[in-house]
Amino acid sequence: MGNDTKPKPMHLLTEADAAAFLSLSKRTLRRWRHIKIGPPFYRLPGHKTGALYQQKDLIAWIESGRIEHTTE
Repeated sequence: MGNDTKPKPMHLLTEADAAAFLSLSKRTLRRWRHIKIGPPFYRLPGHKTGALYQQKDLIAWIESGRIEHTTE
């Protein structure tokens, strides 16, 4: 019995796909990235693919803004 644990391939979303997932425009996502308030992203060294996102990072970012209840 071998315990071959291969790394799972990382599925990256394009800026357009990430914006659609978040129900945002690409322009908004780009602006948030520029002012460092958006979700974490990747840039591949030596490539001009733009920003790439992992869906799990987008979900975690959304969850980080969750408010259980408010006291008003």
